[in-house]
Amino acid sequence: MKYEVYTDIEASGSFSIFDFVSTGKKGAIRKRVAFTQTELDNFRR
Repeated sequence: MKYEVYTDIEASGSFSIFDFVSTGKKGAIRKRVAFTQTELDNFRR
């Protein structure tokens, strides 16, 4: 499987938020991935 390689990724100081631009057939779309702590019991890293 071939995955797109993103360049120009911006990360927050805590590395919990990542901003990047995804380019596809609909043009360039700015995206954000945000990680938050879960409250689920028995969740393992």
